[in-house]
Amino acid sequence: MKIGEVYFIRERDRLDGANSQNVKIGIVKDVARDSQERLKDHQTGNPRDLELHHVTQTPGPHRVETFLHQKFGPNRVRSEWFRLSDEELEFAVQTAERMAAEAFIQFQFFARAEELKKVVSSPEKIAPSEESTRWIIEWSKATAALKICKQMSDNYKDLTKQLTPDDREQVELEELVVTEWYTKKKFDKGKFVEKYPGLLEKYNVVDVTVGGNCVKKSHDVDLAEVDRDLTVFSLSFQDSCDQVKRGEAVFGDLFDLHQILERFIGSYTWDEEVADAHLRVICGSSAGIDGQVTWNRTTRERTTLDEEWLESDHPEKYREFVTTETLSRLKTNRRARRAAPPASQHPS
Repeated sequence: MKIGEVYFIRERDRLDGANSQNVKIGIVKDVARDSQERLKDHQTGNPRDLELHHVTQTPGPHRVETFLHQKFGPNRVRSEWFRLSDEELEFAVQTAERMAAEAFIQFQFFARAEELKKVVSSPEKIAPSEESTRWIIEWSKATAALKICKQMSDNYKDLTKQLTPDDREQVELEELVVTEWYTKKKFDKGKFVEKYPGLLEKYNVVDVTVGGNCVKKSHDVDLAEVDRDLTVFSLSFQDSCDQVKRGEAVFGDLFDLHQILERFIGSYTWDEEVADAHLRVICGSSAGIDGQVTWNRTTRERTTLDEEWLESDHPEKYREFVTTETLSRLKTNRRARRAAPPASQHPS
């Protein structure tokens, strides 16, 4: 679990130095790339001065961002920009700090859950408790929400694959999606063994680990009761997909909704991971929780071929059976910004 940042960027008038009420609430998923760099990204090409008002470091930054975006939905100007009074901005900052403090508390459970993954379990399960029941319900809610999100995400990916050449050219010009080229390498182990029998034995590495899947029994969840906002959004998203398919809307309109979808996914992924960690900690070294969780962990032996070692010792023989293929795929450009209305109406 990486620590990210939630940042608040304000616009400042170049003439009198006064701050406007336009505030961008965004995130950096990993502090390896901090909010100062994001500020530089946003400042490039922006005629107004921007300043980094506040930064909150937190695990699961999507969760904080999603909450604030929903809280200040009526104040939204465009995308991640909101019109906030000084009092509203201060409330947003305090809320981010409070949620971050709560998130850091969960860190101890993530750490303990990781330790328990390496512990061979006993054959017995423990009895369910109020605490385990609460967390299995929370896990079920998050899982149900993520299932809906995945359906929307799959629909979006399908549409990117079905773009006409003209549509594809347009979305690439707007940098809403980018073409990513990558190389796929394949080593034909079978043919190598046929030609050089016995040579691979030396390069087979045996790893002994402890492992086992943690399987939860999901509760029935009414998503409309869990998150009405997500339910309404999913209907809007599907309607937009249908409009794009019928040629009644452009792909760029759907791109804006996809950015919102990613925030939902980030928030519910955090909720799912927190619930999962708590359930693992409750299991401890047992094989699970009766009627709720099964987590059998046993010693496993796995044999894998160390291809790097093989190539190092026998480069010509190895490369004789390696084929490479250059492929491409469309990927959503998460940092893209669609063309905005005039500056007098919207911030950049």
